[in-house]
Amino acid sequence: MSTSIGSKLQDSARWAFIRTPRSFQGRVLHALGKEGPWESGSPPLPAPPPPGMRVGPPDFVGIGVAKSGTTWWFSLLMGHPEIHVEYEKEVDYFNLQFTRRLAAGACTLADA
Repeated sequence: MSTSIGSKLQDSARWAFIRTPRSFQGRVLHALGKEGPWESGSPPLPAPPPPGMRVGPPDFVGIGVAKSGTTWWFSLLMGHPEIHVEYEKEVDYFNLQFTRRLAAGACTLADA
């Protein structure tokens, strides 16, 4: 199977472009109109809320350790007609951040 000269040239250009700084890549993609809406430098606009809902920061955030009644508390919140609760109960945000820092060497298991 033979590869055309145009294909080889395109592969070489792609290889060279990938190795340029990200800031340069962003400027080139912006000039060509080939960037995603999230790469324009401004965050994307959120979808409008359904009728009757308002958007804003949470009024409170529940944090609890295992076996402390958070499932019971979550079920009470889910049953309330005026409270919208995301279905995902456990985000594990702090565990995720710790494992990322641990993998990067920014902390040790002694920091747990």
